[in-house]
Amino acid sequence: MAAVFVPRSSQPSVLHSHLPLLVYTASLAHPLSPQTRLVTLPKGCETRLAVALGLPRVNFVGLMDGDVAGAAELVELVREAVPVVDVPWLEQLRNGTYLPANVLVSQHPVSKESKAEKRKSKAAQREGHKKQKRETEGKGGD
Repeated sequence: MAAVFVPRSSQPSVLHSHLPLLVYTASLAHPLSPQTRLVTLPKGCETRLAVALGLPRVNFVGLMDGDVAGAAELVELVREAVPVVDVPWLEQLRNGTYLPANVLVSQHPVSKESKAEKRKSKAAQREGHKKQKRETEGKGGD
């Protein structure tokens, strides 16, 4: 596969967010061939693309090397202008180096007394609000 063309659309990203990883891993299957390029097309071009291909709707278009007559110039342009997809975390996995987990742990002991104090404080706040409300209602009735 030489290139995958993806029109931007109003569809949720979950429908196309997997494409960079898919393009990257598919390129790994053919290490002697140039890497597949992922080309994002402007929003609103789906209709024009569908009409040009004679289809009712188009979401993604894949272009193979030598698949379409006259596409060699397009493939060459895409390979010159569009960078290869980079997935750094997957490249680290391919190197086979062990990366230990980096987990930060902090311990904050909580005593039962502090929980009880919090409950008392909240209860006091509620009483204060009730008292303030009674005073306000009492003044309003005079």
